Amino acid sequence: MIHIKRAPDTETAYLVMKEGFSDYMIPLGLSPEVFQERILERDGNQLEHSFIAYHGERPVAIWLNGLKTIKKKRSCVVADWRSIHSTGVLELPKPCMKHS
Repeated sequence: MIHIKRAPDTETAYLVMKEGFSDYMIPLGLSPEVFQERILERDGNQLEHSFIAYHGERPVAIWLNGLKTIKKKRSCVVADWRSIHSTGVLELPKPCMKHS
């Protein structure tokens, strides 16, 4: 069963993003420090406005959100969840975000 948790800690957010990009042809090569500096601080993502989807205890997707104007949607879904579940998984946090 999928459940969503709001406001992940930095380590969990980093680990699910790292796993989500682990099978890409060009390695992401993101250290925890670079994740903090580039993804969170520079790009304006805020963990208090972000969500992680869990299958049981395993984090399988992350939505990084921030309060700024952007022109594209950002998400990362773990490889074995992309083809089968990603459409449904990506729809889950929308009701939660309406209340933010």
